[in-house]
Amino acid sequence: MGANSATYLAAGLGAMLLASGFPSYAKAQSAAELQAQIQALQSQLQMLQSQVNQAQAATARAEANAAAARSAAASAAPAADDGNDISVKWKGAPEISSKDGDFKFKVRGRVFADYTNADQDETITGAPDVNATEIRQARLGVDGVMFSDVKYRFEMNFADGAEIYDAWVSYTGLPVDLTLGQFKTYNSLEELMSSSYTTFMERAAITDAFGLERQVGAGADIKREQWTLGAGIFGANAADSAFDEGSTYAARGTVAPILTEDKVLHFGASVRHREHGDLPEYRYSQRADDFHLTDRFVDTGEIGTSDTLWGLELAGVWGPLSVQSEYMQNKVDAPSFGFDPVYDAGTPISATS
Repeated sequence: MGANSATYLAAGLGAMLLASGFPSYAKAQSAAELQAQIQALQSQLQMLQSQVNQAQAATARAEANAAAARSAAASAAPAADDGNDISVKWKGAPEISSKDGDFKFKVRGRVFADYTNADQDETITGAPDVNATEIRQARLGVDGVMFSDVKYRFEMNFADGAEIYDAWVSYTGLPVDLTLGQFKTYNSLEELMSSSYTTFMERAAITDAFGLERQVGAGADIKREQWTLGAGIFGANAADSAFDEGSTYAARGTVAPILTEDKVLHFGASVRHREHGDLPEYRYSQRADDFHLTDRFVDTGEIGTSDTLWGLELAGVWGPLSVQSEYMQNKVDAPSFGFDPVYDAGTPISATS
């Protein structure tokens, strides 16, 4: 019963009582009798008002109980399934995933443009001055997850033709992650760090001079919160030699005794050994000031048949301050100069770079 209905009922009942009692008022012989009749009518009206209030309270309780029952039923009922198991998000690029997260697919890519103005001493570098621009990187690829434990990535660089960069698949369902494909060897913090996060636009000269790069192979690594350990065996990126592709063995370990949101202390060490048989294949070179468009004024040519590299890493972060340093040494086994691969096997010698 609503409040308006109760009010109308009380008014109607009052009117009826007044009407039924009107003859009594007309026959009243004295003011005392009239006063008694008025008091009786007031008592009846108060009783009716009390009944109306009780009815309104009962109605409100019933409505509240019904609303609570509907809410409980809605909570207990299973969520409606719209039949769509796909979730689409935007994380710098489209990311498509299943609702349980077992499958993910994301488009990735980047474009780097470079401008160089270099005054080269042609008598030293053998190349004229440089005033040029280039599209340094134009990468496009995909990465994702399959069956929860299988990760993959395929990425190409279209800046200078079409070149495959990353092409690997990794199984993470074991204590040790297993990776197969083309990826970076386990060497150097500077080399393994994404170019999106390096402190300077160019990486340190030693990573290029000693030939750290992506190679085809297989690796195993353990990643924990404050330490990592990884090792792998690799071949060359392509059949550079018709005689022997060669092989590469690499390993790296790191430890972070301090690792908080704004403070990090990192130590690392890595080793790499490459073998290419009797014919020289390994070359060591670098550009002036590491500018990409300048000439390689340090260039040994293909002199190495094998080499062994080792390096140490140190990095620290203290709030907005960060420091990073690496030391590398590469011991090269090379034939003597004047080597003729057709008629002379050469005499191996050792050189430290």
